[in-house]
This record gives sequence, structure tokens and C-alpha cells, in this order.
Amino acid sequence: MKIGIDIRPLMEKPYFGVGEYTFHLLDNLFKIDQKNEYFLFYNSLKSVTENLPKWDYPQVKFIGFRWPNKFFNLSQKFFHLPKVDKLIKGGVDVFFLPNQHFISLSSDCYKVITVHDLTFEQFPEFFTFKRCLWHKLVNLKKLTQEFDKIISVSQSTADDLVNLYGLKRDKIVVIHSGLFKDKIDEDTINRVKIKYNLPKEFIFCLGRLEPRKNISGLILAFDKLIEEIGERGDDNSLRQLLIAGSPGWLWRTVQKAIKKVKHKNNIRFIGYLPEKDKFAFYHLATLFVYPSFYEGFGFPVLEAMGCGCPVITSFSSSLPELVNSAGILVDPDNLISLKEAMKKLLLEKELREKLSEEGLIQARKFDWQQTARKTLEVLSGI
Repeated sequence: MKIGIDIRPLMEKPYFGVGEYTFHLLDNLFKIDQKNEYFLFYNSLKSVTENLPKWDYPQVKFIGFRWPNKFFNLSQKFFHLPKVDKLIKGGVDVFFLPNQHFISLSSDCYKVITVHDLTFEQFPEFFTFKRCLWHKLVNLKKLTQEFDKIISVSQSTADDLVNLYGLKRDKIVVIHSGLFKDKIDEDTINRVKIKYNLPKEFIFCLGRLEPRKNISGLILAFDKLIEEIGERGDDNSLRQLLIAGSPGWLWRTVQKAIKKVKHKNNIRFIGYLPEKDKFAFYHLATLFVYPSFYEGFGFPVLEAMGCGCPVITSFSSSLPELVNSAGILVDPDNLISLKEAMKKLLLEKELREKLSEEGLIQARKFDWQQTARKTLEVLSGI
């Protein structure tokens, strides 16, 4: 069987979200399936070969083009040309789109698309005008109707597809993403401790600095927490909130929140964290807090649990699916609830240990090889 795959999410590094999903899924797919042929389509006027994965499998071929993306996307949208599956010599039996994008396919192939979330439909205020326009032009609702099968990364997103787009449930297959856990040794942990001057006790949050991640709410809740329990822990070290992530749209709202709080010295912004350093942070943190308003999946929550870090997150969207009973779920709009959850975990060591063990067990349920096998079944029309 010939399978075409759109790898445009892999044209820019570092990989986040959809890029992470696409890389880990395909990396495992190629390891378990040597029978089918894979043709990886991408298009970019500038060279992106340095950013693409270096997969060296006999059944995998890269099919790249150097057309200007704006012209290519407009042609796909308004002229429905070229048919991407026909750009591959002899066509393909199946074409897989790991994320929504401008694309036109012929009726000769079986079509599968992954939908990660419908945040842009429910919370357009979290997006720039340019990004909202992009989503409107791609028109995911129409796109999903043209595909034979839809993979949803969570039950929450599947429900949204049914409720907002009126899709039939039998057209949707829920396949959770997996957990990639980098191996961390003692030397790495000690290096990260020194590099970032990490305190003994700290609350960790990882996420792009944008309104959807609710970083401002976390800052305000943390300030209330320090006001109640004091700014120093049992060993007299400063209790800190460490926030990692790159600035996103409207990130200045986070700066405004910082100006409002009294305990500014207890809050540090780390910026972008390399992969190895990120996993060391999960191991070293006292607890991980992720109060996002909406997530299609929520990789950081899963990564934290996989490293044995106790988790507090929102009871919205897909996050309860990931955590189940292995973490504390709060209303992201309720700062008092968030503050009380952090207080409880900071002050109760036994509860932290319990959630750490339960989180490890829960995280093991999310495996990339299993994700790849189930995806292969969908691509095979099973």
C-alpha cells in the first residue's frame, strides 16, 4: 500500500504541539511498519531540509517542492490544484494529514486527517486576527466533511467535532497521543540545578505565554498563596514559581499581572527550555501547575506525570482525560480554588507522594507505539 503523508508541520524547529505529535507518531510508525511505502510531502520556497527528521528507512521517501507557500496555498484553496496525492508518481492509496492545512486531494485515495482541537471555534479571542483568518480560509468544518476518517487526539475534541460540526461519531476515531520521556541521569539533573540556580522547593509551569494558558491567573493565585503561607519554605529558602515558555500573542498581559502582585521576587521567567533541561525541571519541581482554559491534548501535563511530578490542572476540555484521578483538577477561572490546590500540595508531603505514584501509573497508559499501531489500522481502513 502507498501512503502519502503531509509533513509540513515538521518544516520548522523546535517542534511544538502538532510538530511533536507528527514527529513521534511517524517515528514510531516507520519502526513498526516496513511493509507499506510512505511518501512524505512538503513544500517551502526556502530550504527546510535541515529541519526535517533524518529518517533513513527503505520504505520512506521525501517528496519536496519549492513553490512559494502563499501561491501554493491559494491555489489549493481556490483552484483545488494541484492534487497533492497526484504529485506523487503513480498516486497513493491513502493520504494522511496530521493537522489541518490548505490541501486538495483527488477522489482516488482514501483520506485521513487528525484534528487536535477546536479552540479557534470556541475561543477566537485567544487568536490574532491573522490566525483567525487562516483558520477561516482553511475551513476545517468543510475539510473534515471531505475526509473519510478523522482521528481525534482526545474524546473531548471528538465531542466538539460532533457538537460543533455535526459529524457522525462513526467517522471519528479517538487515538490518544503518546508520551515521549527523555532519559534523565543524575549528571543532567545536577547540571540543570546549577545552570538555572534552582531552589529546593518550586512550583513549575511550562507553556507558551499567551492568554489561553492562563499564566496571568496562575501568577495572581500564587501571589495569594505566598501571602497566606509565607515566602520561605521549611529550609528557609525562597518559595518560587518558575514559568518556562516562549512569549506568544498578548504575552504582555502576563507582564501586567506581574505588576499587580506583591511577591514579584518569588516569580521567575525561564524562557524557552531545551528538551533535556525541560525533563530535568519536571523531576526537580515540587509540583507542576497547568491551569489552561482549553487544550486539545496537553503534552506538558502528561510529561510531568511521566516524571513523577504531582500535577494540578484544569477540569476543562481534554485535561481530565489525561489526568483522571492522578492529579488535582481545578476551575481555571477560580483563582481561590487554584490557590487552595497549590497550598494543599505544598503543605502535604504524603499527598504529593501519592499523586506522584498515581501519575506515573496513569502516564504509562499513553504510549507512542500503541498510538502508531492504532493509526496504522485507520490508514489501512480497518
